[in-house]
Amino acid sequence: MKRAIINANLDKKKAGSVLPRFESWAIKNRISVYSFDENEKYLKHINSIKHFTAEERKKDFLEDSFAVSFGGDGTMLATARLVSKIGIPLLGINLGSLGFLSTVKEEKMEEKLQLIKSGKYTIETCDLLEAKDDNTVITAFNDIIMLSKEPQRLIKIKIDVDGKNVSTTSADGVIISTPKGSTAYSMAAGGPIVFSDVGCFIITPICPHLLVQRSIVVKSNSIIKLTPVSSDAVISGDSQSKSEVKKDESVIIKKHKNKVNLIKFSDIDFIGIMKEKFFLGRDPRL
Repeated sequence: MKRAIINANLDKKKAGSVLPRFESWAIKNRISVYSFDENEKYLKHINSIKHFTAEERKKDFLEDSFAVSFGGDGTMLATARLVSKIGIPLLGINLGSLGFLSTVKEEKMEEKLQLIKSGKYTIETCDLLEAKDDNTVITAFNDIIMLSKEPQRLIKIKIDVDGKNVSTTSADGVIISTPKGSTAYSMAAGGPIVFSDVGCFIITPICPHLLVQRSIVVKSNSIIKLTPVSSDAVISGDSQSKSEVKKDESVIIKKHKNKVNLIKFSDIDFIGIMKEKFFLGRDPRL
């Protein structure tokens, strides 16, 4: 690797100490550091930082480059959507509390970076979601969510999969989740935990009015259509971008053409993360 392109949440307390450490490692290993956005905000922490220009995104510049997200899972979600446009692998350094997506602890940063430099890592390829209506296109790494435009009010949503009506759900809303996102809002709403290498999407109602309405798992090349039939709705991607949807207007949700390539290491796996972060398999009585 010759270049690292970073995205950091500078509001995290640890950013002030971790970013200078990253720069020291990069200088020692002759790796140039770039930023996705304006580099001025990083100059306090990384003196040698450069701006990643639009022209460089079109050249062979991207070869031997990787991206690094510094922050929590919210920063990781935003960075994942950025890197999906250019195809470079992504590493997450956790400066937050949970760190389910940004799996590398900051005290292990230099060790893991050295493994990347030595080529001792694997790539996990993850699907993105795309939600499209007449006016807007929203992409998401974790999930697409449709809610009532009026907070604290039930909404009736018609759900179609591949041209066939699956159900019309009266609920707080509906979550369309990737396997990666199955451990986020979907899991909290009662959806299944899905291994990230399974090619599927999960449809989960949020607090449905009827007990018989449960999550549905569909293949990843399915075309999902959500139509709010009782009132206007709001649709969001990863809870970071949103758009309004009028009553009886439909939103088409499907797999995005781009993917996200996550950097993985042999000592960090899905089951281990689930046990550490969510106490999977632990008996609360012990």
